Amino acid sequence: MPPRILVVDDSPTIRTVVSMILERNGYDPKVASDGEDAYRVLASGEVKADLLLVDFVMPRMDGYALCRAIRANPELAAMPVVLMSAKGDRIREHFVEETGALDAITKPFDAQALVAVIENALRRVNTGWTSANRLPDGEVDGIVEPSPNPLPILEPETRRTHIAQIVGAKLASITAKSIVATPEALKIEGKLDERLLVAAIADRLTSEAIVEIIEAFRPAFDRKILLAGDLGVVPIGAVLQLLQSEIQTGVLVCTQGATVRPGDPTGAEIRATFRSGAIDLVQSTGVGDEFRLGRFFVEAGILAAGEIDAFLARTPTTGTTEISIVERPKPLGLALLEAGKITAQELRNALARQSSELLYEVIRWPSGRFELRRESPSELAEGTRLGLPVASVVMEGFRRVDEWRVLERTLGSFDTVLWRDDAAFGTFDLASLPAKEVQILDAVDGERTVRAIILASHQSSFDVCRILVQLLEARVLRRRTT
Repeated sequence: MPPRILVVDDSPTIRTVVSMILERNGYDPKVASDGEDAYRVLASGEVKADLLLVDFVMPRMDGYALCRAIRANPELAAMPVVLMSAKGDRIREHFVEETGALDAITKPFDAQALVAVIENALRRVNTGWTSANRLPDGEVDGIVEPSPNPLPILEPETRRTHIAQIVGAKLASITAKSIVATPEALKIEGKLDERLLVAAIADRLTSEAIVEIIEAFRPAFDRKILLAGDLGVVPIGAVLQLLQSEIQTGVLVCTQGATVRPGDPTGAEIRATFRSGAIDLVQSTGVGDEFRLGRFFVEAGILAAGEIDAFLARTPTTGTTEISIVERPKPLGLALLEAGKITAQELRNALARQSSELLYEVIRWPSGRFELRRESPSELAEGTRLGLPVASVVMEGFRRVDEWRVLERTLGSFDTVLWRDDAAFGTFDLASLPAKEVQILDAVDGERTVRAIILASHQSSFDVCRILVQLLEARVLRRRTT
């Protein structure tokens, strides 16, 4: 029977994310919304837990009060506890000593680090650890200085376990693939030969596999990485809501594709700057032309595409008669603002649209990696401070994901070529169509693919595909079959 972990946290998002992590790692998670709820299910026997994972700050009964309550109950006094709190760095040692908790982990945390902490805690329980008997009478929330005699902090051991888990899982995967790929080639007289298996594994241990291992446990060493994980395991919507609920500040970096080597043009990277749980700016590389800032000025009718192309073609230079120095190009928005092409409010509106659509795109990613880094905001993010609310962005992103499924079923591939049905087109009232739809119709010439129509329209792929589907359903447009 798998170990049962009771997750005690007042945030529904954190309870969901942590439970998901525990389930995927072979644990049986149960949840409680605060200390009072947790004590009730434990004292009544409704939940028989092997370990408590407890938030410190909660309504009704916080983590400290919960520990006092269970230590005062003879039937629950030996219950092992791990603290899970954004205040962990400040009160960790004192909390561990005064409550008899086994360990503490600071939110936000890496999924694998959380599992490693739990494994260490359960191992200590199984090797004879007993809880502390003494509890102080005072409150601990305001304490800044650590206790003079704290219990040993398990961070080095936790980190070693974390790394061993990752490397072991990767090697196990390589071993399994080696056996499955050529099972008979690894046998001598019907039995698996160790030397042949070792040789097969060595062949699969390419430099790329080793780089993957290094990248996987890099967050365990990098103090600048506050949270990291797999977008295929923890959806980006849950990550965004977690950062909002925990009022986090930092840069959330999401990557997809071949990103193990910095600057690899085949990879996409989206960087969202957070300040106190709100989104100040989202920037990107490698995600496609439709997300370039210039598109939003064209779409809003502020500038023509030709004006932006001409502006980008200029190379800013300064210098003297002796030497010419090429300046580092400024971001397009700031350059257009300084040139008087746009207003500050127009720039802010465009950046808000761009930031939102970049996050909608990440929500669509079926896989990838995410890292919350302790970094200073970029100059543009610091100057912009959009303060976009996470909830509205996530809600619209999920709505678009659902609609995208319908659009893709109707349109098919982005390589589909569309043509206008002249008979239907001739009876169509063009004057009644919005300018954006007319622009898309004009881009359909019987040769362009859906992808090319999107680029020619200077609109988002979502908006263009939605209009194309409407025109297909009205039979104004047809698919080219040959």
